[in-house]
Amino acid sequence: MKKLKNNQTRGITIIALVITIIVLLLLTGISISMLAGDNSILKQATKAREETEKATEKEIIKLAATQAMIKNKSENYEKQDLENELLNKNVTITKSGKNYKIKFNTSDNLYRLTPKGIVKYFEEIEPTKIYAKLESDGTLKLRSTIKDSYEEGTRWNSADILKIIIEEPIAPKSARDMFKDCTNLKEIENIENLHTENITTMMNMFYGCNKLDNLDVSNFDTSKVTSMYYIFE
Repeated sequence: MKKLKNNQTRGITIIALVITIIVLLLLTGISISMLAGDNSILKQATKAREETEKATEKEIIKLAATQAMIKNKSENYEKQDLENELLNKNVTITKSGKNYKIKFNTSDNLYRLTPKGIVKYFEEIEPTKIYAKLESDGTLKLRSTIKDSYEEGTRWNSADILKIIIEEPIAPKSARDMFKDCTNLKEIENIENLHTENITTMMNMFYGCNKLDNLDVSNFDTSKVTSMYYIFE
């Protein structure tokens, strides 16, 4: 009974403190809308804290990459090197093509680290154009930078395609019908180079790819995807 009364007393004290703070703020000319509106002081403070958190995490990753390169005496570093440098930072590191995805487990913030040591928050990843070339042997090559005989596009609906090689990281805005009706496609090489952070729809993405028996999509980030209708139909 005594414990219950103590808890009630503490609860009343906290409520009184909150009311006192609000009254003092109102007396100083700060309105309720300024405290709780869309552009409120509280929201601005939260946003500032989040931006500071991201900036700090970016610097931690940059420092880890730099230390790894110094220890290796080269500009290269492996996943294990990063894991050693970020050992006590509670992060999860996965390889994504030539890049690394680094997630801070306490904040859930996700970053991309390039081989050159450039760090970007995943919402900052810009969509890329996609250029393709279909070789005579049925191999479709995809890349994000222009090259001779490559043509821009985002959909390749062809029974002539037997294999796809994603030569460098690509980041489309949409994956709708991307590989639809590639009925003889058997393999996609470097699927980890397909960055899906900007994609909002994957409708019909692999529709009709009847011979594609093995596909690892574990690196796909589907946080912005709102439609997956018939993705594997």
